[in-house]
Amino acid sequence: NDYTDATEPGIDTKPVIIGAFTFLLLGKDKAAEFNRLDLLNNLLPVYKEILKQLSDLNVQYVQFDEPVLATNLSNAELAELSAIYTELKSAFPKIKFVLANYFECYGENLSTVLSLPFDVIHLDLVRCPSQLDDIIASDKVNPQTVFSLGIIDGRNIWKNDYSTSLSIINKAINHLGKERLILAPSCSLLHTPCDLDSEKRLDDELKNWLSFVKKKINELAELSKINDNEDDANKLIENHSRESNLITGVSSINYGNKDNELNKKEEKENNKLAMKFNKKNVGENKVEIKLENNNNQNNIIGS
Repeated sequence: NDYTDATEPGIDTKPVIIGAFTFLLLGKDKAAEFNRLDLLNNLLPVYKEILKQLSDLNVQYVQFDEPVLATNLSNAELAELSAIYTELKSAFPKIKFVLANYFECYGENLSTVLSLPFDVIHLDLVRCPSQLDDIIASDKVNPQTVFSLGIIDGRNIWKNDYSTSLSIINKAINHLGKERLILAPSCSLLHTPCDLDSEKRLDDELKNWLSFVKKKINELAELSKINDNEDDANKLIENHSRESNLITGVSSINYGNKDNELNKKEEKENNKLAMKFNKKNVGENKVEIKLENNNNQNNIIGS
């Protein structure tokens, strides 16, 4: 019902499901020497039923969130992971499978991840930008795999650093090709404040540093459009720049004519306000913007 409701206004919707692997490994054992993964035989039919319903609705993409892939896993656990998605993908070959991990690198799990039958693999390049280099250096990358570059921070409220993001995008394009890239938030934007325009009581200078959900989506669109236009890129980078110490979420405000005592008071109050809105929770939905190879249109894949 949620999917059909979302598609009624014409939104190309991507369902997001917590992966069976993470679902079980995040559970708690109640009995000694009980292996949670032994429940897979009971759980996979449920996933197949969900995918069958989505397939009947002609869903093109389904995202599986597997954040447990940021942890240390045994070879036996990774073998179970491979078995899960080999079985699911073979049962539903027409659905494009998206794998999402966030808050860290895939680490030593990367080789297994690259061998899985996923059409799209998401990378949190905010928390772990080095994993792009790991993928570029790997000889196990499927030439058909598309990579979702998580370059917009989904866990804070600050503007994106366009120069840094464009550097990452250009590196990925040079080594992987534009047609194999999607721009995305690092993680879900569900619990980030929605609309900065509705915040009427915030200091104007503070608001200039902030980026809530609507602005973050706009940042993705701008980064996609300006990548091939150097003049637009330089202009937007300049307009989007911020003081370097704002990365930590705290900055001083200099009002010029005010005395030091008043400046300190203003700074303290605005720092409190900034920290108040520094959300760190993550939800389930993602917005992704695909880089088109031959034109300037953007294919937005949302959930």
